[in-house]
Amino acid sequence: MGAVIFRFPVEKRVRPTLDLLYEIAPDARAVSLLMESHAIEDPTSGLRDAADRAMAEHIAGNVMPQNGRLRRHELEACLAPLVDAAVSACRAAHDAMSAAAAAGRKLETARSEGGYWLAAIEQRAHALGEQAARLMVSAAMRCEEAFGAARAVRLAMVGAAWAPRDVAAEAEALFFGDPCAAAR
Repeated sequence: MGAVIFRFPVEKRVRPTLDLLYEIAPDARAVSLLMESHAIEDPTSGLRDAADRAMAEHIAGNVMPQNGRLRRHELEACLAPLVDAAVSACRAAHDAMSAAAAAGRKLETARSEGGYWLAAIEQRAHALGEQAARLMVSAAMRCEEAFGAARAVRLAMVGAAWAPRDVAAEAEALFFGDPCAAAR
């Protein structure tokens, strides 16, 4: 008899944090494939940058400028609802994907066995698959919002001035290193 392995979903047992969110966030490639297969428009495009900008504006207008524990606490409080919403969306998407997978297995069994109930099982599997895809896209959206806002919060915590992301500069630094480093 083989060993049975049970997964204990950590996202249901610990306090939602940004680190946890990075672990459980839906894979962008899987979400892209789901959107393509279910003919869902990509609502995540530009969402991270918009959330980054919105959080930076919120911080500039509502969070005390002096450094210290109180400012750090206020910044963490700004990010917490977004992280909570994203973790909850990931939980719901994971549960829906599990239900859709179970319905798919049940459908395959029913197809091999035959029977008059096949149409109803197909409808249920299809409906659960559609719902899981929508929830996965929603989770990806919530994650993008949280990750974008987290950038603005990180910059504020270290006292750096906020500026919009420059994807080209970030890619160049990643692939070619800091071009100014050789001049120093």
